[in-house]
Amino acid sequence: MTDKELKDLVASLAVQNKELNQTLGKWNEKEADWREKMRKKEEAWAEKRRKEEEAWAEKMRKEEEARAEKRCKEEEAQAEKMRKEEEAWAEKMRKEEEARAEKRRKEEEARAEKMRKEEEAWAEKMRKEEEARAEKMRKEEEARAEKAEKMRKENEAWDKKWREDIEEIKRIQRNTDKQLGTMSDHDGEHTEQYFQNIFNDKLEFGGMKYDKMFANFECSDKKKGLRMEFDIVLVNCKSVAIIEVKNSVRSEFVWKLVKDRLPVFRQFFPEYNDHKVYLGIAGFSFGKKVLEQAEKYGVGVIRQVGDSAEAMTGKLKAY
Repeated sequence: MTDKELKDLVASLAVQNKELNQTLGKWNEKEADWREKMRKKEEAWAEKRRKEEEAWAEKMRKEEEARAEKRCKEEEAQAEKMRKEEEAWAEKMRKEEEARAEKRRKEEEARAEKMRKEEEAWAEKMRKEEEARAEKMRKEEEARAEKAEKMRKENEAWDKKWREDIEEIKRIQRNTDKQLGTMSDHDGEHTEQYFQNIFNDKLEFGGMKYDKMFANFECSDKKKGLRMEFDIVLVNCKSVAIIEVKNSVRSEFVWKLVKDRLPVFRQFFPEYNDHKVYLGIAGFSFGKKVLEQAEKYGVGVIRQVGDSAEAMTGKLKAY
């Protein structure tokens, strides 16, 4: 293509572009006019809808007010109707309650009158029965008095004979006690001497050696009227052994040794307060529960075995 053709083409395109721009400008003006018309139409429609909605809302408000007024009047009428019905029902209930109360009052009066008559009849019956019982008791009391008098006379005669018999028994018992006392004292002295000799020879108890033995270790308090004798007392620098000797050992001797004799020893011999105290009980015969009590309180048991003595000190306790 030549320069002239190119220039002509550019000039032609410039003309076309100018015409296109003019055409677009007209279209833009038309579009702006159309948009303005549409905006005005929208505003007119919106204003119309607003007025219609306001009119409809006002209409609804008036209709709602009318309905509310109608409901209010209906409720008032209904309330008035219910009030009259309630008043009528209350009046009816009041009259019925008065009738029931009157009926109950008459029934109560009838029952009270019936009970009064029944109580009067029962009281009269009780009075007669009480009179009959009193008469019966009077006769029975008279019979008992006669029987008591007879028994009194019989008892006096029996008491006289009983006292005479008792005096005779006491006389025989005094003679027997004198004989038994002599025998018991002799047996007790023999038992004490037997075990005292054994401990004096060995000076041993519970596996411990002692320095000396006291026989019939005595303490007394004349003001308190207290006197006590300990059959065997073994002493060393640290320990004391108190041995009670009985011909026949009973279980109560064990706890008396712990509860009665040991506190007295502590009271009268304070020089041994720092010593451990061991307790034992010796004898020729033992009751069934002696060993059980001795084990419970930790008291040694010494009994005769042939010509010697055996000490059971496995449960020995220091006090």
